[in-house]
Amino acid sequence: YSVKGQAEKAQESIQSLVTSFGLAILFILIILSLNFSSFYQARIILMVIPVGIFSALLGHGIKGIPFSIFSFLGVIGLVGILVNDAVVMLDQFNRNLKNGMKIQNAAVEAGKSRFRPIILTSITTVAGLLPLIYFETSFQAKFLIPMGVSIAFGVLFGTMALIFFYPSLILYFNDMRRARFWLWRGGQEAPSKIEVEPTTKIEKRLEEVNEVN
Repeated sequence: YSVKGQAEKAQESIQSLVTSFGLAILFILIILSLNFSSFYQARIILMVIPVGIFSALLGHGIKGIPFSIFSFLGVIGLVGILVNDAVVMLDQFNRNLKNGMKIQNAAVEAGKSRFRPIILTSITTVAGLLPLIYFETSFQAKFLIPMGVSIAFGVLFGTMALIFFYPSLILYFNDMRRARFWLWRGGQEAPSKIEVEPTTKIEKRLEEVNEVN
């Protein structure tokens, strides 16, 4: 037997969206790696994607509507928003390290300094989508509501997770990186927290080049 008609078209659309989503993530990873000069920090930023997907699914459960193709389109837009917020916070963390802060203080201060702008942009996004989700009853809106739910609830819950847990995630990855270097050196003395950060390594290389010149 074979699936035909509307179900066949829906399956083809889902496959196309999944492929496009995968390519988009790949391009985001490449751009972030070039921007931060670190594949390691690009991976930290991409950690917000599972949080966004879970938040979108949670929003559909709260609203009581099924997850559809339009919901998936909303998730794609949601990923862009959350990645944006993560980039801003990680960039502030790198700036704090360049200013001489310790790792833990740099992560905490990055969360504090970006708290207000991230919260404000998230609130305005959610507030703008609420009328569509809860008050619009037209036939055309029924197709857009799942997309709005993905973005609104994804931004709401995803932003909360980003603000309160992302600094801890940065510190966790720092410890994991130190453990990896420790194992690579054969169990000798582990590097310090600041030594394993890509930002400090780049700064040292620049200083060495300037000294040579």
